Amino acid sequence: MKKSIQIIVILLAVFSYSCKKNTNNPVSTTDGSLVLKIDYKVDTKSLLFDSMMYNNAAGNLYSISRLEYFLSGFVFESETGELVNVDKAIYRDARYPNAFLLSNIKLGNYKSLQFNVGLDVKHNKTGAMEANANNLNMIWPDEMGGGYHYAKIEGRFIHTDLSENGFAMHLGTDKMLALHNIIPASIKVNESSPDTLFLTMNVNEWFVNPNTYNFSLQGNYTMGNDSLMLMLKDNAKDIFKIRGN
Repeated sequence: MKKSIQIIVILLAVFSYSCKKNTNNPVSTTDGSLVLKIDYKVDTKSLLFDSMMYNNAAGNLYSISRLEYFLSGFVFESETGELVNVDKAIYRDARYPNAFLLSNIKLGNYKSLQFNVGLDVKHNKTGAMEANANNLNMIWPDEMGGGYHYAKIEGRFIHTDLSENGFAMHLGTDKMLALHNIIPASIKVNESSPDTLFLTMNVNEWFVNPNTYNFSLQGNYTMGNDSLMLMLKDNAKDIFKIRGN
């Protein structure tokens, strides 16, 4: 009997110590996640691929058959003005507008978001991105500097002579990286299930503000032409808005 009591006392002591140890060293979470969902419009119209139904600021009637791009270097500004960087690069294909998850974001409330359209220097090196089919298809030729395409926008348009022609607006190389304008947004990052932020890309903004791009005049192919790619780079700074704004 005495021996049994001693065993019980020992077990209680061990349990008590274990509880105190867990209390003094609680498990804490400092990071959370955010879901980003992007849809695509051409001004007020939804983007429908391979449909000759859109007009840009230059008056070109055009269609879109391909819209692929990268986003990188996400920066969140907290309500207190703290800048929180998320070092991630994301490939997007507008034909498959699936949501994506941004993780490792410091918990808190944020008032704005900013990011690069294209790949930052860290990721824009041939082989730096995961070797999957999407990324490999975006590789920029080594003889032209290597790395990856920042964007591929392709389709058809009606020339001023009324003929139908193809266009390929390709953007790449480090100097063409576009820092998007700050996007005001109320964002909460907490330990529970992640919030969703809805963005809309206006495809027509690629071709206007500050530069009006005319497929018939400027040209229907940009790859390797710095002056034309710079026009697209400058225009890319405001292609996204919060959905509904």
